[in-house]
This record gives sequence, structure tokens and C-alpha cells, in this order.
Amino acid sequence: MTSESLPLVRLEGVHVRLGGRMVLEAIDFELRPGERWALSGPNGAGKSTLLRVVRGELWPESGLRVYHLEGHTTRSPLRARERFARVASDLGDSLLLRDWAPTAHGVVLSGLRDSALPSGSFTPEQEARAHALLDAVGLGPLAGRDFRTLSQGQRARTLLARALITDPDVLLLDEFLDAADAASRAAMRAFVSARPELTWIQISHRPEDLLPGTTRELRLEAGRVIGRGAVAPALPAPRIRPARMVPPEGETLIRIENVDVYRNDHRALEGVSWELRAGQNWALLGENGAGKSTLARLLRAELRPAVGGAVRYFGLPERATARQVQSRVGLVSAELAARHRRDMLGRDVIASGFHGTLGFAEALTDEQERYLHRLVQVFDLSDLLERNALELSQGQLARLLLARALAPRPRLLVLDEPFNHLDAASRERLRAAIEALDDLNANFVIVAHRPGDLPVTTTHALLLEAGRVRYAGPLEGLERWEELGLVPRS
Repeated sequence: MTSESLPLVRLEGVHVRLGGRMVLEAIDFELRPGERWALSGPNGAGKSTLLRVVRGELWPESGLRVYHLEGHTTRSPLRARERFARVASDLGDSLLLRDWAPTAHGVVLSGLRDSALPSGSFTPEQEARAHALLDAVGLGPLAGRDFRTLSQGQRARTLLARALITDPDVLLLDEFLDAADAASRAAMRAFVSARPELTWIQISHRPEDLLPGTTRELRLEAGRVIGRGAVAPALPAPRIRPARMVPPEGETLIRIENVDVYRNDHRALEGVSWELRAGQNWALLGENGAGKSTLARLLRAELRPAVGGAVRYFGLPERATARQVQSRVGLVSAELAARHRRDMLGRDVIASGFHGTLGFAEALTDEQERYLHRLVQVFDLSDLLERNALELSQGQLARLLLARALAPRPRLLVLDEPFNHLDAASRERLRAAIEALDDLNANFVIVAHRPGDLPVTTTHALLLEAGRVRYAGPLEGLERWEELGLVPRS
């Protein structure tokens, strides 16, 4: 048998246990040169774990894993770690939690060391290649930007460039398009699929995001293979859904007047004026880097406007503290989810929201206990209360964090791309939970890139472009989604 006919990696009867729980069972799989696989299944099925096993980042508890690379047959994953590159949000999440993070250029260079941070010196050729890859993914002008200040979509493109800097044979793509805007998704799909030498495995909960040329599918459920075969044709992405009847508007909750915000020495928001009133639920829209997450942080007083602008919160004094504002504005975000991947029960995740603690929950009053149980009932969380947060799927943790954000009974909830990395069923359950906010007298602002993700209770839209407001008004006023670049052109 020639080396060309051997699989790059072969798994036989592989079992993997994490945190005392079996997450993969009896996995048989082969990846051959030139194959392009889709890896599908619900949140918690074991897909991301399987990619880490394929690359050699995790060792099977039992079973066989064999590599055939560059004429060598081995069970050691060392060569695979050099020739297989993984693109996933967990590396980006780890950088978000640091007090110091490298630039986008530094993150790309760290791929040469297979480490979270760049270490040692690099040759001029390596430095130039990192810049060329950032140019190729449309981030050349942001090479010197602190990675933590990039938008979620920009971070995803940076991690793709990082994976490609070693010129790998195999790409392991874990929801790498989920945080990207429509134009970026189209560009990255074209960029990767134009490389005929690449073999890949792609996880995506949205069939429309699968790369062109992906022909085979492996389906997992509860850690087991339940099917394999040809990839089914993707259905069109869902469009925006009709909104429910708009409730009457009430008093002003937040008023922003002529605000500029600077981050990392660049102006992220410019001349923004906007008013949010009770009874309004806003979609915050725009391309990656338009300033959406910056505005979301401004709504929670995590950032302050430059001199000359003003933000008034909930009728509070002009110099209201961040704590005063944040007790009235709940948050669900990717960074918050990363911070809650720790050893604590689901009940404690919710309970920590009453006092704003992280990683532990203080004792609750009887009234707080009653409200916690009401949140559990509204969002159907009873089966998650005794589960460890480390073992939860993305969708399960997202629902807990929504309840946590509502624990102090905020007037406003900020949802920063809450549907990223969720399967279709989890997206629908979370969307239904958001639509139930009316019952809790809370309004929301949701950052989204896909019209089909918006809850039907969304009433208004704010469209940002390069930090400026392009549109602010009723949602039905945004009828030309394709012209605005919010969905791919047909």
C-alpha cells in the first residue's frame, strides 16, 4: 500500500473521557488526503473534542489512533501538531481573559510556536508572511491592534491567518465563520476553498456556512457516530421574521448625545446620537469592526465617551458610577461565557448574578431564591441546575447566562452575538427565552449578523458603519438587507 493511499489519521474504537464523563465512545474514522468533511451534530455531541483528538491535543482513554504523515507511520501526535491546524474560538477566549494580549500580528506569529502567545524571535520572512496573511483575510490595517479590542469576526479572521502560517496539510475548522458578517463569511469561504491542496474537517451548525467542496459528512450524537455519507444540499438561510405588534413606548432609558469612543488609540465610535426608550427592543447591526460591541459596552458604562459627548442612564445623575449603571443593564457575551467555563453548578451560575460575582455565588435571601426559581421556570432550566458548567454545551450555558443576567432585575439586557456556536435547536430555545423577556419587564439590545436570528419581539434597528450611525428606527424600515450588506447577495 502506497503512502498516498494511507489515511492521514485513523481512529479505531476511540473513547475519550473528560471531567469524569465519557464524551466520545467507540469512534471509528479515517481522514484521507484531499477529503473535505463536515462534522455535524447538536451542541454537546463531542464534535470539538473529536477535532482535538484528531490533531493530537487530547489522548484517547482507549482505542487506536495512528498517523501516516510524510512517509512515517506513528501513534505520536507530534508531527500531526505541525501539519494539522485547528481554528476555534477557545484560543481567542483564552486571550480575552488575560491582562495583556498580543497584537493581531503577534497572534498570527504564535501559530509558528503552537502556543497561545508569541515567544522568541521570528525571521523577517516569518514576520512578512504573518503580515501577508492578515492582508489576505482583510485585516492588514489592523495588524498592530490589541487582539482583545478586535470584533468577534475580526478575531475569527485573525485565528484563520494564524492557522495558515505553518502552511498546514489539514485544517480543522470549528465554527470559524459563526461570528463573521455576511461579506466576511463569503470572503473566508472563498479564501479557504480556493486552496486545492488542503484537506479539512469543518464543524458548522449552519449548513449554509459549509465550505464549497465539502462532500462528506460525519454525524455525532451523545459522543457516538450515528451516520456518515454525502453532504445534504444546504437550504437558504432564514430571513428576518415578521415582528409582533410593537408595544407603546415609555420613558427614555438611555440617551446618547454626540459620542465618540476611542479604543487602543483609534476612534471606534464617532458622533453617535441615539435614544432607547422603554418598550423598544433594538437590533444592533453592521459589519465586523463597525463598533457594535463598543456600543454594547458603552450601554453598560464599561467604556466612557470622549470629551464633548454625553450618555444619560435611566435618569441617574450625570456622573453615575459604572456599578449603578450595570445593576440596571444585564449582559450576555462570548467573553462572559468564557469566564464561566469553570467548576461550578448551573444553579450557582444563575445565583452569582444577584451580586455580580464571578466563579461563586453568595447566600441568597428568600426573595432572591423565589426569583431564581421563577427564572428557572421561565427559561426551562431545571435540568441544568445540578450540572457542572464545565460539562455544558454552548447552548446550555447561554441559557444559564441569560437567567444570570436577569437575576438583579435589570431594565435592559445587552446580548452580544448570543447565538454564536449554537445548533439550530439551541438557537430556537434561546430565541424563545429572549422573546419571553416581556414577561419580566425587560427590554433588550441584541448584536446580530444574521436576520433570521432576530427574535420576533425586536422592534427597532440601529445600523452602524465605521463607527457612525447609518440608520436608527423601526425594524421594518430596514427592507433592503442585501443592499446594506447584512445578508449575502443572491
